[in-house]
Amino acid sequence: MLYERHSAAARALARQYVTPADAEDVVADAFSKLFEMLRRGVGPDAGFRPYLYTMVRHRSFDLTRSAQRTRPSTDDEIESVLGRVASKDDPALDGFERSVIAKAYVDLPERWREVLWYVLVDELKPAQVAPVLGLSPNGVSALLYRAKEALRAGYLQQHLTHSPSDMCRTVNPLLGGYVRASLSKRETTKIDEHLSTCATCSALVLELHDVAHGMKTVIAPLVLGAGGLALVGAGAPIGGLVVAAKAGATAAAGSAHSASAVSAASSGSFSGAVSSAASSTAGAFASAAAAATGGSVAAGALAVAAVGLVAALQIAAPPEGDPLIDTVIATNDARELPGGSAAEEVKDGGDVLPTDVLPNENTAYISVGYADGGQPLAARQSQNLSFSVENTGSADATGAQMQVTLPEGLTATKPDGSFGTGVGTGRLMSATSATPTPEATPTPTATSGTTPETKVEADAPAGATDTDTTASPSASPSVSPSEPAAPVEAPVICAPTEKSNVLLCSVGELAQGAARTVVVPVQANTGGAYPVSATVWADGLEPVAANLPSRTVAAFGPELSAQTRDVSLASPGIASLPISLTSTGDTTVAPGWGVVVSLPDGVKPAAAQTQLQCNPADLPGSWLCQPLPGAYTGLQIEPGSGVDLLLNIITTADQPKTQPTELGVANVRPALGEGHARASSATLVATSAWANAAAGAGTISTSCLAEGGIDKADAAVIGSYKNTTDRVVRVALEAAGSRDSTGKDVAPGDSARVVVHDGLRAPAGPAVFVLTTAVDGSTYETRVEAGSHSAIDCYKPAWDADTTAETINMAGTVGVRGTVTNRTNESMNALMSVPVGDGTAKTVKLPVAAGGNVELTVNTNRTHMPEGDVTFHLSRDVADKDGDLPANPIVPTTNPTQRFDAAQISPALGERTLTSVGACTFDVAKDRSVQTFQVTADNTASTLDVKFHVGDVTRTVAAGATDVIEFPVAWGTDTVTVTAAGQQFGPLDVRFKPCPEVSWPSAAQLTVTTDAVCVEQNAQITATVGNWTGKDWRGVLVHDGTGEHSAEQTVPAGSQTTFELAQQPLFSLDGNVTVRLTREVEGYPLSVDKSFSVEGESCVVPEPTCEPGPGPTPDDGATAGTEQSSATGRADANGAEQAAYLSPAPVKAPTASNWLRWMKYGVCGPASNQEQPDQA
Repeated sequence: MLYERHSAAARALARQYVTPADAEDVVADAFSKLFEMLRRGVGPDAGFRPYLYTMVRHRSFDLTRSAQRTRPSTDDEIESVLGRVASKDDPALDGFERSVIAKAYVDLPERWREVLWYVLVDELKPAQVAPVLGLSPNGVSALLYRAKEALRAGYLQQHLTHSPSDMCRTVNPLLGGYVRASLSKRETTKIDEHLSTCATCSALVLELHDVAHGMKTVIAPLVLGAGGLALVGAGAPIGGLVVAAKAGATAAAGSAHSASAVSAASSGSFSGAVSSAASSTAGAFASAAAAATGGSVAAGALAVAAVGLVAALQIAAPPEGDPLIDTVIATNDARELPGGSAAEEVKDGGDVLPTDVLPNENTAYISVGYADGGQPLAARQSQNLSFSVENTGSADATGAQMQVTLPEGLTATKPDGSFGTGVGTGRLMSATSATPTPEATPTPTATSGTTPETKVEADAPAGATDTDTTASPSASPSVSPSEPAAPVEAPVICAPTEKSNVLLCSVGELAQGAARTVVVPVQANTGGAYPVSATVWADGLEPVAANLPSRTVAAFGPELSAQTRDVSLASPGIASLPISLTSTGDTTVAPGWGVVVSLPDGVKPAAAQTQLQCNPADLPGSWLCQPLPGAYTGLQIEPGSGVDLLLNIITTADQPKTQPTELGVANVRPALGEGHARASSATLVATSAWANAAAGAGTISTSCLAEGGIDKADAAVIGSYKNTTDRVVRVALEAAGSRDSTGKDVAPGDSARVVVHDGLRAPAGPAVFVLTTAVDGSTYETRVEAGSHSAIDCYKPAWDADTTAETINMAGTVGVRGTVTNRTNESMNALMSVPVGDGTAKTVKLPVAAGGNVELTVNTNRTHMPEGDVTFHLSRDVADKDGDLPANPIVPTTNPTQRFDAAQISPALGERTLTSVGACTFDVAKDRSVQTFQVTADNTASTLDVKFHVGDVTRTVAAGATDVIEFPVAWGTDTVTVTAAGQQFGPLDVRFKPCPEVSWPSAAQLTVTTDAVCVEQNAQITATVGNWTGKDWRGVLVHDGTGEHSAEQTVPAGSQTTFELAQQPLFSLDGNVTVRLTREVEGYPLSVDKSFSVEGESCVVPEPTCEPGPGPTPDDGATAGTEQSSATGRADANGAEQAAYLSPAPVKAPTASNWLRWMKYGVCGPASNQEQPDQA
């Protein structure tokens, strides 16, 4: 199924590399290999067609390597096909190779490279490019602008790595802003001085001015190749065949990976050797692929030209000699561009969904590690990182690649060696031992030995053997062509990618157990640990990240670099020799540093110093200068930071006034206890002081550098001055009460345009040029009259404002209310005027903040107002930065106006003036009777809303409407008055009959406590009433059983009152009493009562014994015995008699059931428990 779906596309791609007869074999072999991989479970599970394309390319390369041979060719033959091929000795190519535009272009994102190519190289319009990029023409223009800026920035960054001095490194990041004139005066002066002495940076500035020129002269040859430029668009007949760029471009666009063979090649150089590579068609394809991609494979551009060149030589060469085996390095870093593709040429098949297959157990495993044992590296030296890539699996690996990511601070470099070696360089193909070799004896190496048949081991790094030498076209054969050929592994090519510090190394095919060594030249400017990461993969294998230890770079140590510049001295006079010290090492510069300054004869350090103190050094004319106490004493300079110093020098030599005299060179060398020092020098020139200074005064004028609001207006006084003296002077201008704060240092003969920015406006007045210099701590100044200038005002603010106007009811009269909304970014003042009768009413002037609003109101004091227009008077009284006020307030050309409608206020009451609503209600909380009334408010004659007030009720009645207002009236109110718009309606009679009512207060407001108490032997019932109602009551206590009642008493609010019933003898029975309370409400006495229970109480006190009753006497029955016995018997008898005679214990106190019995028998009852019958 997969074969039926994808075979046609695979054959179309194969025909771009090999002959149609071989294409079928290539496709069959590719499908067979994929089938085996799928059975092992290592094939693709998605995106089958791109994977198939990669296999077809690899198989095509293998077939062409085994079928082609090479032969030496002369320069004439090469140039006859592709034109003159530049060599490493060609100055033009040398400059081209070292051009940093190429690397800057490669580092750009792919989309930016596309728009630069289409617009700057192909010279297409944004409208033509828009459909290709899927953007609008404006979007293409914006993208082009960002791409240009990024190319400039990248170009500067690349140039920084090639800067010959630290001063260039300091200036380099500022050159982009210098070209756009966006730097400060100080920075611009610094760059001007550097450019006057640095040809490299001057050339860089010229290149930055025209990015398009760099694109056409550098990037186009990089993408198309030095030889490929002659092949694009026109066929070149070679040996009866035609190298068609269009066919190659079509094939390149057909697969997302088809340009990988190009992208793996190097940028910046040609390979120094010519070796067999691919078939003629493959060579043309490789050359045209770069052109078709529009710059996305610029990293391999120069190698593309080498591929085209080699392919042309192979086509032209006769089929003789033994076959050679080479390796083509291919990457998977490519993409499909708009345009034709190989898939479009497929006639018998199209894209279908991928098909799942079963895995197999035979798998290749690729591991990577350091081949050099991770030995420490030295700072600021280009050294090699050696990686060992090994196939430790159970199957061969094809298309093995490794991605190396270098950390920040560790960069890939071009190593020392022959032309065409190093990172990003090399050949797409390699030679064999049967390739003709030079007659010179090869240098013995660990892998080649001394025999003519030199062999590169699989783990030999590129450039480590004589392989490049054996491939020289001009060499003579050292062995017979009939001798068997020994295959030699191609060098591993590491090419830069679009990502910064990321290299892609094409390892190629790794047999089971085989290993390859990959060498990456790197350099670090500072010491430290650098975590290098590597990821490896191959056909059918997922990327695997290697766990590599960090590489250690030994510390470079402290380094102090000095910078100074030429100085012109007065004669006699003093000048400052600027000294900038920067810590350019990777460790801190310890305190105690200084500078050794060597000065020419007649020049010495001045006595007055601000930062340094100098003492004579060992050599004549030299001084050791160290920071003054409190300046930088004890300062340790961290890496990357620095200090700027000024050394005042003075000369007393007499100099002629007409010509300056060069005194000599001042040399500044840092002095530090331990570390490295980098010196700098400056030329000292002596001039006369103030020679012809007055002759340099030029014109003086005023100008609006910008008109607008407070944040834009810029009124300036501008003067021009030409320095006619023989020394550098600082020129400043005083005008309009201000002065150019910094001034400008003007060299002799130069002119300066000095501008005094005076804010919003500049008043008229004279101007003066002020020239200053200092001699040994003293400042010398001369003033040159510049003439007078006129006044100018540049303040032109915006007056965008929104206004509204309306009539309102202002306490019964018509008012006009206006609003002003400030739509500008600065405040303004606003005043509103309203026509009233024959006059005008105005508001006060109020400020309106930026973005804010203000409300302005005018009371016309009228109840009738015709329609009219209000005028909003806007103004600004803004002083500029030095306090200059305008002669008059700034006002707009026309003040905004706004229309308001006519208005009338005429409230009235309706025909039904007053009626009551509902029945009277009693408000318990207020203890008042309340009656609700209603009145009709009539506002039909008004055009404005009117508020009606009656009692505590306020109701707004809309214009032209009526409304019924209900309001409560408390009893006792006789009349009410209705007010509206300052008018009163009434009085209205609101008297009514009250409806008072009272109820028993709550337990929290009224407490009642009842009790029955004994007063001697009389029982008395009481009730204590606590009044917390806040009102006085009258009360009485009534016995429910007898009707007896107490005296009436007042129960004051907030106190307790006790009511007493009359006393009852001996006892009281259980019963109920009623508490009745009365108070007067609205003239009516109202009472409430409530019943409470009272327990009975006995007040009888029982006697301890009872009187004897009738019965036998104690002597009855006694005998005359012995006295003692009688006495004893009597005692016994008396005791028995006493028990029989006395009554039982007293009965209980009387109750409702026994009180009659209790009253009948008294305290003592009968002897027995039987109740005695009543006696008549």
